[in-house]
Amino acid sequence: MNVYTLEESLGDFVLSPPNLKIPKSHPNYSINEGNAANWDDKFRCYVQSRKFPEKDKSYSLRYIGSMVAYDLRTLLYAGIFMYPPDRKNPPAS
Repeated sequence: MNVYTLEESLGDFVLSPPNLKIPKSHPNYSINEGNAANWDDKFRCYVQSRKFPEKDKSYSLRYIGSMVAYDLRTLLYAGIFMYPPDRKNPPAS
């Protein structure tokens, strides 16, 4: 996969980093847990299973409120980005 970054001093995009390989997995997840009270039970159980797994290492939360930053982090380090529907923000029909 190739990722390009706008280099403003050149007025052009440059390849960075070359030969990007996405790792198979990484124990990070990104989600706004402030909305957890509005998630359905299945989704709440899934997030809990990542935070408190029975066998594997638990996942670490990384949340800063910027989808662009999450997408880049997920491409570079792998992990999970989630933006689930909830009672306040139902899925689009």
